[in-house]
Amino acid sequence: MSRVDELKQRLQKVAYKGMVNKRNEPYLEQKQTNESDFLGDFIQKDFNKEGTRKEILDKINKDDLQLKSEVTCGPSSQHCRDNVKNTFEEYKETGIEDKAKMTGGYYEGPGAENSFKRINIKPDKNPSVGHVWLELPDKTIVDPSAGQFIDPKHGPLKQRQRFRIVPKESGLHKYYKKSPNAQRMIDRDSKQMDVIRKLRKMGWSDKKIFGRNAKLKQRLSRLQQ
Repeated sequence: MSRVDELKQRLQKVAYKGMVNKRNEPYLEQKQTNESDFLGDFIQKDFNKEGTRKEILDKINKDDLQLKSEVTCGPSSQHCRDNVKNTFEEYKETGIEDKAKMTGGYYEGPGAENSFKRINIKPDKNPSVGHVWLELPDKTIVDPSAGQFIDPKHGPLKQRQRFRIVPKESGLHKYYKKSPNAQRMIDRDSKQMDVIRKLRKMGWSDKKIFGRNAKLKQRLSRLQQ
């Protein structure tokens, strides 16, 4: 094995770090020392449930599904955040938005070259991936679509391999770069999704919601006022 191949292998091992929660496995039955521990543990256990992958993929446009593969950062993060809000009464009123914040930016760490969404692919530049993740109150990162950073030769992936928790003190944390422009897009899309959920509760089908864009925008505008 050449030194280059050996280095790549080491970097791939680094990319796996954080794939599981390294908090000595405190479970929900035990008293949590802080809110980030509680949220991280719940999100991980909920994400690993059977059927979660299908629920996430069902939210992606079928025309885009083949191009997505493991690149499901937006739908996966939204799924995790919504499940916290729907499970715990205290987050329904106060909002989970400030506790598990949808965060947009770039991932520039080990394994970025494996993602379909890599931006820089030139040999002299580090690969960068447009990415979305959740940020907890103590700056811990919850990344439920980290499977895209694993070398495809290790597939098919298990559900738990798609998820990683990256504490602030982790060496991987520095590779998650926030972007103001990406954050503005997420905040805008999040507001639109809130309105779309209201329409669904009113009995609207997705076909009706997305069928006529012009009329939808008018209705969205009226509901937001």
